[in-house]
Amino acid sequence: MWLILSGALLDCSIKLGLWAGAVHWYQLRYFTTLSNLLAAIYSLWALLRGRDRTPPLLHGAALMAVLVTGLIYHLLLRGTFGGFTPFTLGWLGDQMVHTAVPVLMELDWLLFIPKGRSTLWYPLGWAVFPAAYSAGTVLIARTGRCLPNSNTPYPYPFLDVWALGWGHVLRNAALVGLAYLGLGWGLVWLDRRLAE
Repeated sequence: MWLILSGALLDCSIKLGLWAGAVHWYQLRYFTTLSNLLAAIYSLWALLRGRDRTPPLLHGAALMAVLVTGLIYHLLLRGTFGGFTPFTLGWLGDQMVHTAVPVLMELDWLLFIPKGRSTLWYPLGWAVFPAAYSAGTVLIARTGRCLPNSNTPYPYPFLDVWALGWGHVLRNAALVGLAYLGLGWGLVWLDRRLAE
């Protein structure tokens, strides 16, 4: 728990620029940062109240968010973001948000979370977070304010309505949503198998 909490808070503080003496609030427009903050909230809750008293919806939402963050980054986005010099703060933050925290959350779930508590409805609850994020991203982007070092207000290329048009973005969002639900139901299935 302490590893997840400290890792998530450290990487979010790096992403937000706190170690550089400035706050980069625009980083809160990235699902990566928000998913790691959700993992920190889960970890703090579990440390204060105990893992067995942590709502499965909270744990599942945090787990799913960071897992999808890691998967999308490593499968689709790795070459489009970053470019950090190895072993710098930026590189460390990038490794932690996309790799370390997702792996730690998965290990936490596999090794310490009581199994057999998930229902088939949970993935729908877990999907509220990314659905709200996607809707919020589109609404914020409608202001037209571009992100720093970018010519678009969209934080991810697959959500960029300016570049892709609404049809492609809606298709991309539907595909990510279906994959998210599929992964969620896969976790429910695995949870039930591990409980036996």
